[in-house]
Amino acid sequence: MTTLGHAFTPRNMKLPQLNARTTASLENARLALLKHFDQAPTIPQLAAMCDLSQTRFKELFRQQFGCAPYALYQMHRMEHARHLLQQKNVTETAMELGYSNVSHFSAAFQKQFGCTPRKWQCQIL
Repeated sequence: MTTLGHAFTPRNMKLPQLNARTTASLENARLALLKHFDQAPTIPQLAAMCDLSQTRFKELFRQQFGCAPYALYQMHRMEHARHLLQQKNVTETAMELGYSNVSHFSAAFQKQFGCTPRKWQCQIL
């Protein structure tokens, strides 16, 4: 995922180095973002943790981790979904991940992995 984010950065464009304080605060924000699978903190909450504006936070987060905060959260969430689907049905998995609508979960899963959760379950079980 980091490689993908940097793939779209022009080769001749040097990214500025982040200071240790900013790097640490971005890592804390990343950990807070990935702490729960059922509800992500908002961009304003994460930016406040880093003492940055929302725009600057999103820019530096993308620079540091190679993707936008929500994209990282969604990738992490869908990876967790694959683990849950080994023990639970699709509806239980969707509810545990905070989806109120199973079809929204199925669409997100399919977008990430190219198949529905049920089809994925049938392939692995």
